[in-house]
Amino acid sequence: MNLLVALLLAAAPGPVASDFPPDAAALEKAVLDYRRAIQNGKLVLTQRTYLEGEASPSRSRVTTIWFDGTRIRNDAVFRFAKSEPPHRESDEAPHREVYCRNCEFDGYYIDYNSYTGQTGDVMPSLHLERLDLNADRNRYQAVDPRLLGVVLGSFPNLSSYRLDANVGALDRKGVTIQNDTWKGVECRRIDFKNPAGMDGRIWIVPAWGPNVVRIQTEGDGRGHHYLFSVESEYQKIEPSGIWYPQTCTFERRADNKLEEKEEIGVQVLSMNEPVDPNAFRLAGMEIPAGTYVAGFRAEGPSTWNGKELVPQAPPDLLTNRAKPGAVPWTQSEKWPYAIGSLILALFAAGAVWLYTISNKHKPRPEKG
Repeated sequence: MNLLVALLLAAAPGPVASDFPPDAAALEKAVLDYRRAIQNGKLVLTQRTYLEGEASPSRSRVTTIWFDGTRIRNDAVFRFAKSEPPHRESDEAPHREVYCRNCEFDGYYIDYNSYTGQTGDVMPSLHLERLDLNADRNRYQAVDPRLLGVVLGSFPNLSSYRLDANVGALDRKGVTIQNDTWKGVECRRIDFKNPAGMDGRIWIVPAWGPNVVRIQTEGDGRGHHYLFSVESEYQKIEPSGIWYPQTCTFERRADNKLEEKEEIGVQVLSMNEPVDPNAFRLAGMEIPAGTYVAGFRAEGPSTWNGKELVPQAPPDLLTNRAKPGAVPWTQSEKWPYAIGSLILALFAAGAVWLYTISNKHKPRPEKG
């Protein structure tokens, strides 16, 4: 686990309650209740991540999210960055990943990956497995959009958090509340220390929900001073009248030097309006027919045939495939191996001929 995740996860709520100013506790509860009242919707997030002050983003992705209660589907399209696995600059084709909780069947998780490798040697695959409530918090990567702007973390890491990881966390110390402004808007600021000993601040605009517009934590670790922040601009969604982030920016700084910046633009297509149930079914995910499915049947693999799961492995799974990264030989590259094979065959034939001739001229034992 890297330092960023370690420091942020240390702020996760624990069982120990502290003395909160009543108005701070009531305001934070109102924030959480407001987000929990968002039951369903569909939105599109455009994410750009910049590392160490780069002028152009090192990662870009577009994620469409459907959610309805505990059913959550993330459908992301992106290209691999040159700085991350599989480190192939020629991987220009868009790559698709789908993460879905409580999809196809209640209590099941879908993980689909369209990556086929640089030379097409990797099979696209889909895992359909029962959700394990005791699994590591990083195992299931479908992000609940109700956490956006309320939890301090970059978007891919939000799947590891609870809604009350920062707002409403009970194990903070020295909690105070005061009036403040944020970009000219009246707000309330809550200050505290989290369990990692970092100083934290949360800015809340009561008139926008209420909703969180900024969260910061800062402190020292491994000889450096770290500052983490997430800041959100809000929009009012009609016809539901819900206030929800229009943009969300996460930053990580070390010794006042920007190490990571993530910018998210939000397009809300619907909120607190009915969602098509097929969005959470394989039939509505545009999974290619013939996709190999693992994890669903204990007896062996399955195949998605475009309409349903069938209990058999796809034909490609039974065919020898090139090793990852293997490049087909050209004709010029094949000649040395062909000539070498011919020479070895001639040597073998000569050895057999000599063995046969020598046996013919050996003296035979006399019969007694």
